Amino acid sequence: MAVVVQGQGEGLGPAEYDALLEAVDWDGRPAPCGTFHVAWFDADGLRFVDVREREEDWQAFARDRLLPALKRFGVEEPPPSTASQAHRYFNTESTRAAT
Repeated sequence: MAVVVQGQGEGLGPAEYDALLEAVDWDGRPAPCGTFHVAWFDADGLRFVDVREREEDWQAFARDRLLPALKRFGVEEPPPSTASQAHRYFNTESTRAAT
């Protein structure tokens, strides 16, 4: 069953987030087993939600790609996050396109 990973990157603004995406080559090498990613910003910085096939997929991505990229920005720990089992998820855009 899929998991929903929610997290935050305190102090990271849009420019840092965009640079981080480049550093992990998000567009060229999307995260394996990733289904969905959304990010936004509030007064405390970055917030994100990922849907992954398994929590281990998130942990591997964080360890192997995200943390090394964050270290280039002086961040030594991955962003705090929690993972919860998804009850259900679907892509509303593809559902609309199919009708």
